[in-house]
Amino acid sequence: MMQWLLKNEGYPPAILVSVLLHALLLVVIFVWNKDSKELLRIEQPAAIVATAVKDNPQRVRQQETKRKLQQQVAQEKARVQEQERQHQETLVKEEVERQKIVQLHKQQEQDQKRKQDEQKQQQQKQQDQKLQDQKQQAVAKEQDQKREKEKQQQAVREEAQRQSDLAKQQAALQRALTEEQQLVANYTGKIRELIEGYWSRPAGARKDTLARVELQLTPTGEIVSSRIVQGSGDENFDRSVLQAVNKAGRFSFLKELDYAIFSKYFRNFSLEFKPGDL
Repeated sequence: MMQWLLKNEGYPPAILVSVLLHALLLVVIFVWNKDSKELLRIEQPAAIVATAVKDNPQRVRQQETKRKLQQQVAQEKARVQEQERQHQETLVKEEVERQKIVQLHKQQEQDQKRKQDEQKQQQQKQQDQKLQDQKQQAVAKEQDQKREKEKQQQAVREEAQRQSDLAKQQAALQRALTEEQQLVANYTGKIRELIEGYWSRPAGARKDTLARVELQLTPTGEIVSSRIVQGSGDENFDRSVLQAVNKAGRFSFLKELDYAIFSKYFRNFSLEFKPGDL
């Protein structure tokens, strides 16, 4: 019976034992009282019933036995109650421990989940930061490439402008040089024309005869000195050239020239003379 109750989650064993003991005691007391009454009716005389009940040792023993049984029942009841109380305390403690374990597991799960969430957030943050860094690097690289391209384009423009300015300068210099050369050629022609106007070529001079004369002039065109720097090999021919220069005497039109041009081209001036020039 007990095994069946325990197997099927019946009442606690202490309560069942207590109930069975109470029932057994009640049966014993009931049977004992019944037998005692029958014995007392046989043994006791009718005249001394009152005093015999009071002083009969058998009755005293029965009462003492009853009292002890009641004490035993009370003690057993108290023991069962104490066992039940201890059992309930044990159940409460076990439930408290179970709740603590459940709460601990729950807290551990929450902590684990929180750590996982933090790790995910940290990983996501790192990924976002990495993407942001990559974007910034790409933007910086693009800006660097753009600046480099602009720098190259600026260098090309500057080089083109420099070449253009150089070409303009060269063109201007060429024009100035051409104008200057033409101016020098014009005044050189005037000097030659003036000298040749006084030159008498000697008879018998060969066509390949050539004499170079050097003149030192002043800005007003006066001849400071003249000399043959390359002789023709014909003294008469060389003398005729110097005589023509001396007769010309002065080239007054040279004062029209800029002083720099005069100093550069006419301060020390040379001319070649050949018989074929006349």
